[in-house]
Amino acid sequence: MAELLLTVAQAAKRMQLHPISVRKQLNDGRLRGIQRGGRGRWRIPESALLESAPTQATPSAQDVPSADELAALFAPPTAEEIQRRLASLAELGKNTPRRKGSPPLPADAIAQGYDERIADLMNDHR
Repeated sequence: MAELLLTVAQAAKRMQLHPISVRKQLNDGRLRGIQRGGRGRWRIPESALLESAPTQATPSAQDVPSADELAALFAPPTAEEIQRRLASLAELGKNTPRRKGSPPLPADAIAQGYDERIADLMNDHR
């Protein structure tokens, strides 16, 4: 029995893709097909859909973060990290060109007025 040949639209519907995506896969060689006639008239063998079906990999234990890694990821920043971030923002404000008479940038305000806040944060974390 001859294998069923699908149109691009039929293959796209079965693959749950847009027809343009199916044509791109055909042109790139990621999907096997037969070009019949001219002007991009493709026919896709039904078996080619199974060949190009993405496989779902099961995550291994090493791919899943541990509880300690998750806790570190979502932990609040340390006082030193806050100080480093504020210093980098202040440095950014110093190097940003401005027009004469324009209001100060938030980074300038950080550089001028947040030294006390940094000290308070550092005291809170001790």
